[in-house]
Amino acid sequence: PGIPDTDPHKTKEFYDKVITAAKQPLNAILFVFKKDRVDPHNLQQASLLFRELGKAKALKILVINDHTNYDDDDDDADEDEEARKQEIQGVLAQMAEAITRSTTLHFDAQILISDKKEMPSKIAELKKQLSQCPKPEKSESLKTFEELRDDVATLTDSTKMLRRVTEELQEKIAYYKSKMLVDPDRRLAYTLAIGVAGVATVGGVIPALGVYAHDRYWEYKLNEATKQLGDPKALEQLSLELEEAVKKFEELDKALRLGTEELPGQPGSGGYAQGV
Repeated sequence: PGIPDTDPHKTKEFYDKVITAAKQPLNAILFVFKKDRVDPHNLQQASLLFRELGKAKALKILVINDHTNYDDDDDDADEDEEARKQEIQGVLAQMAEAITRSTTLHFDAQILISDKKEMPSKIAELKKQLSQCPKPEKSESLKTFEELRDDVATLTDSTKMLRRVTEELQEKIAYYKSKMLVDPDRRLAYTLAIGVAGVATVGGVIPALGVYAHDRYWEYKLNEATKQLGDPKALEQLSLELEEAVKKFEELDKALRLGTEELPGQPGSGGYAQGV
């Protein structure tokens, strides 16, 4: 199963299952993709669904797995193997950028796995780090497919789109402030430690998770949302992204209602979400 699902008619069913799970207290949601099953066009069709999942209070972590087992018995081939891994890492990094653009999700971290053998150790280390995070919270306001349909019906023009993204940023800022025990007049630094600011893109495990419980993480998130709220161009871009996501959702919903075979999406195009 995936979003969009390999059987597009099941996308709604699987999305609702994921939303039900995402409402529960989770440290993180893993968005897992196979290297050979990333289709940006089809991901755009489900961008509103991904956007809703992005509102979960859990960390959002992108995992791309090459799913290839590269066995090399030649002891003299170490340099070739390292070159191959670097090449694959570059390809996976480009895929990560495409997924981010297509889904409009803002991932807290990425795990790019260039060899199938690396998967167990990296996921085990990830779980170990996540176990050190604060007690997870519920995300009870996440909307099901039917609830998204009702919500979309209220977003009838660009003014309402802009109002919605503005309100969402204001809600984020209030939430981030509630997570920080800081003086309101404290000046927030825009330059934070490496591994905290932005997405941690690494071939191994995520260094950013070790500071998840600290003020610096929330400080960065607060800075990011505050800058967007105060930047008219950023607000316009967010509004345009929402408008496009709504358009794609309406196309998908119409096709599902009509039961047509010509649904947006191709077999094998989606990823799946897993909570931990």
